[in-house]
Amino acid sequence: MSNRDNLAVDFQSMASLKHWGESPELAEKTMKRRSLVHCGWGRVLFGHTYADHQALIEDLNDEDQLRSDVVFYCREPQVLVSKAPHQLFIDPSLTYRLDLSGSKPEVTRSPRLRVRTLMGGWDEYNINKLLLDLGRVDLGDDFTHKMFADPSLSVLIAEDEKSGQLLGCVFGIDHKLAFDDPDNGSSAWSLAVVEDSPLSGVASALISELAKRFREKGRQFLDWSIVHDEQDDCLLAENMGFARVPVYSVKNRNAVNEPLYTSEAECQPESLSAQALPLVEQARRLGISVQIHDAARDLFSLQLAGQSVRCKGALTELTSAVALQVCEDLHISNSLLRGVDVAVPAQCFISTKKALEEFAKPFISIDLLPAVGNDDGQALLGLKTEADLEAAWHVVQSSKLQWVARESIFGQKIDVLVIGGDVFAAKVGGRFLDHSEPCREKVISPGSTHNSEDVTQRLHPVIKRAALMASQALGVQVVALEMTVASACQPDYKVTLANPRPALNAFAPQPVIEHWLKFLFPSLATAIEMKRTF
Repeated sequence: MSNRDNLAVDFQSMASLKHWGESPELAEKTMKRRSLVHCGWGRVLFGHTYADHQALIEDLNDEDQLRSDVVFYCREPQVLVSKAPHQLFIDPSLTYRLDLSGSKPEVTRSPRLRVRTLMGGWDEYNINKLLLDLGRVDLGDDFTHKMFADPSLSVLIAEDEKSGQLLGCVFGIDHKLAFDDPDNGSSAWSLAVVEDSPLSGVASALISELAKRFREKGRQFLDWSIVHDEQDDCLLAENMGFARVPVYSVKNRNAVNEPLYTSEAECQPESLSAQALPLVEQARRLGISVQIHDAARDLFSLQLAGQSVRCKGALTELTSAVALQVCEDLHISNSLLRGVDVAVPAQCFISTKKALEEFAKPFISIDLLPAVGNDDGQALLGLKTEADLEAAWHVVQSSKLQWVARESIFGQKIDVLVIGGDVFAAKVGGRFLDHSEPCREKVISPGSTHNSEDVTQRLHPVIKRAALMASQALGVQVVALEMTVASACQPDYKVTLANPRPALNAFAPQPVIEHWLKFLFPSLATAIEMKRTF
């Protein structure tokens, strides 16, 4: 009967832990409080040395960027996660235990394989290279000195004695030195072996050597945390005499740990557009699950705490179909904006050549645009002469589209982003032509970052108010309003376009994507603010 089949026996082995499951008050008296060990790639926080879950959450909030902390020996992990469900998840790792008082595992290895302790900077460099080659987190800055300063931490490396090539490494923590463990234990972490190693038995040599060293120090057991789908390591553990024990871990939802709390279907964002990819990446950094339905069309769902929102880029199902059509129809959107005293250009439908000529008379020049949808480069701009109008009319006659004539707008173009009743960002996106410049020249399209400049802090209150009124009148809570102004800090403006599919990343350096996600998931805003207050 294998150890995996004998799960009941494995769970009974926990009875040997005299202090497992005892009250936090007693644990505080017998062990060092709030014990954690820095391992370079992250910190191991020994959960049973913490008096309460809130203390654990506080320390997890201090996780360094692009590191991976882990709470080990976590009491009531489901309760801990429930205290911060947007931030934490139960790590899908298995814990195996080797009784160091029993017989030593038989390990066969090449005579060329040498296992020794990490000694200095060159070893550190080679370990970092190995970890990065395997797609793992490196050790960070000045790890060797940090390791030497902590007697509870040791790192073993395996190398080819003939060539000197580093073949693998493993981290070990002495629990007696780390938190005065009354159960006299130890643990193994982050076993890493080069792919296609020229020598066999590297992993078993590292684990057996680590076990030997802890056995010689009088430790009672060695625990080894293995990600559940690392089948080779799980099989190795069983073959070496390790037994499964019910020891659980908890980690932060972050970019490093993302594959551990997202499904395989969620982890294929590469085909998303340059506008949608930053949305997905930021969502995952904040612990939001992402399900990609059709990457080529930027269709995905965001899920958090039982709430799901389907998105097509920045356009979400929270924007109604009616509001979407209103924004895309220039006649309807202009009518609604004019009805709430938001300044818009003069415009009219064009059904006859005479109507086109009559509309053009009061203006220096006019533009001709499709009435519905994006113009896709079809707009005719800066029409001034009879020849311009004649050519434009031929376009109208030969097209099956409805067309709107609009007075030409001169000045500076500004995109103002409204999210959930808040004017959150504004940028200068280009410049509309004045009447002295050549006609039919295309303006910069909405969302373009070409020559953009953040003017959020300089935006005039009148323009802010107009943007909020426009958002309300159009019935859309996430919208980029294209305006033309004399200056961002002057009150004169006209709204020329409402875009319910804004390119949020175009509004950098403002943190608009995070704000957009907090709008979609209100509970996320509270969690982020709580984390930042610690």
